[in-house]
Amino acid sequence: GKKLNMARKRGEPIGKPLERIRRTVSSACFGKGGKAKGREAKKQRGDQAAAAFNDDTADLGVTCTMLDHLGHPVPETTTNSEAWQTGYTLELKYTTGREEDSEVVSKKLKIETNLPGCSELALPRRIIAGQILTSPAWTLEFCSSADCKWSWFAEEEGGGWTTIGEGSPQLAIDEKFVGRRVKVRCEPACGERAGEPREAVSQAPVMNSPPLRFMRARHDAMGARPAGSSLRVMSYNILADVYSKTSYAKDVLYPDISKEHLDTDYRQQLSLFEVSGFGCDILCMQEVDSILYDKFWSPRLGSGGYEGFFSPKTSKVEGCALFWNQEKLGARCTESVHLRDLFADEGWLEKHLGAEAASTLARDQNLWGILRKISTAAQYALLEVQQGEGRRVLVANTHLYFHPGASHIRALSVAAILAHAADLLSRHGLTEEDCPVLVCGDLNSEPDTGAIELLARSSVSAEHYEWRDCSRFSWKARDEESGFEQDEDLRYALDGAAGGGSEERYPRFDLRSPFGPLASSDGLRSAFTNYVKGYIGALDYIFYPPGKMGLERLAPLPAERDLCSEDGLDSEGNVVAQGYLPSQSFPSDHVSIVADLSFLPGTAVEPPSLTWPPPGDRPVMPLPASRWNEGKAADALRRGLVVAVPTDTIYGVAASASSDEGIDRIYDAKRRPAFLPLALCIAHPSEIGRDGDASHLPPDLV
Repeated sequence: GKKLNMARKRGEPIGKPLERIRRTVSSACFGKGGKAKGREAKKQRGDQAAAAFNDDTADLGVTCTMLDHLGHPVPETTTNSEAWQTGYTLELKYTTGREEDSEVVSKKLKIETNLPGCSELALPRRIIAGQILTSPAWTLEFCSSADCKWSWFAEEEGGGWTTIGEGSPQLAIDEKFVGRRVKVRCEPACGERAGEPREAVSQAPVMNSPPLRFMRARHDAMGARPAGSSLRVMSYNILADVYSKTSYAKDVLYPDISKEHLDTDYRQQLSLFEVSGFGCDILCMQEVDSILYDKFWSPRLGSGGYEGFFSPKTSKVEGCALFWNQEKLGARCTESVHLRDLFADEGWLEKHLGAEAASTLARDQNLWGILRKISTAAQYALLEVQQGEGRRVLVANTHLYFHPGASHIRALSVAAILAHAADLLSRHGLTEEDCPVLVCGDLNSEPDTGAIELLARSSVSAEHYEWRDCSRFSWKARDEESGFEQDEDLRYALDGAAGGGSEERYPRFDLRSPFGPLASSDGLRSAFTNYVKGYIGALDYIFYPPGKMGLERLAPLPAERDLCSEDGLDSEGNVVAQGYLPSQSFPSDHVSIVADLSFLPGTAVEPPSLTWPPPGDRPVMPLPASRWNEGKAADALRRGLVVAVPTDTIYGVAASASSDEGIDRIYDAKRRPAFLPLALCIAHPSEIGRDGDASHLPPDLV
């Protein structure tokens, strides 16, 4: 018969649910009134004791009795938690037909509690053939996916279904089934007990596999998961569905990607292929949708041997997820923290960032107010290598505040994250000598910013140019849950009056890390990890302590040509139409960072550069000519570097007129003869004598 679920209080006497069953059967046999108008009888009974139920309901023409293993009646005063047991029997007796030829019917129903079941089963809207594993979304009760029997079918051309796979909840669909629908069947089981089977059919036919040459090349380059106590670590911003669906994303950031390739079901299957292909020991993910963590990532990675936890931002719609391979690592503790809560605690600030920093924040209500509003979450996992002779590692995963004018906010955020990490170790009786610290995530910071300097150099000076933004950046509005994360015009602006004074009166912070300098797995050499229209830059990192761990291997990052479709390259492999992220072959607007790290003494193949600033030969992608990058350009000029700035028709090459080194670099870059002068740009005619000689010109001309 039909499976029925009953939700009753555990301490309730079984007389009440038995009466409910009597009434249901009586209504089915004799109509809603029963044999003696059960509705009126129910009004008279009210909440009488359960022991009197049999007497009161005899006029229903139905008896319902629970029998134990020996066939003895179970008293109706017994509680639900004690009475409903597998192997007990529910005995129903009722009469049928007219009085003169009535017949007593007796039925005994076997009671099964916590029967294995599958209450939900659904295939992705888009199913991809080839190497991409297709897996349904499921909700199982009292069983695991490994306990269930799984079967896969493809639709035949003349109708009907043919079996194409068995034994696993995921399947790589052969390309010969492109254009056909597929079906999956789940038969829930737990030991010898089996539940009711459930099936799901795909909404659309199987689609062709996208080009995955670069993904596969990265997987092949890393090879098998490292043996022993070495750890393979990934950091990956997977692009939250809540952001990819906005009009800003579709029209401004990702205008070149088709609707079907921006679809969530399509992208998450490619993301899972990317993640699974590396076989990592530690997965640090950002921009994970809260719903998809529960329905997709947690069950799929869980079935692959991972354990993890989710830390949403204060907006709750997305956050960070941290997973680890249970076969290799065990969690001693996990923690999540919202940075706004740390910055709101004056005692914590004074203890962990210092009295001077706490006092500076207290005096600048604009900056302190922003820090108490940011939605950033950080998560920590103190992991122990299962057979690593007591080796431990503390992993911090975060996604820093995005705004291009808020580099100072990110620097202070990194300081808070590091301070909380040191406090966590201290609470467990550990130090950085006992336990290396890894800092992973989308830091929304380029290699030459204060946040990265604090990690790589272990300090940031109070003279850093980014502190100037403290007086110019203000929080204008907040609509995190409805708008796209990078729609800066919706919520924020630079306001020259926000700081209440001149540029030189901005608050300054002399920040120190509680740990030594950390090394970036890429040596701060990557050209980009984020590549969209309007912005290209390196934002994603895995930092580790070079004195405690060594880099064994780093997954290659794409070059610009790797982002192109096949039509974007000519016959010689030259780029003729630039590609962007995400795309048909790349599911996110970020690329993942994957590194193999070993506990020293190790076998590091190519130690990264630990110098600061980042290596001078690092390929630097063009920055947008926007007000957000004015401070960075000015700092570069002060350091004798050259910048390219837009004019009305072309880009011009510029250096500080007071820097001999910068001027020499312009002549070298342009291969300009030394006897040819350069143009001098000044803010006011009175400044011309400071950097140039105009004594030979008539005063009125100047």
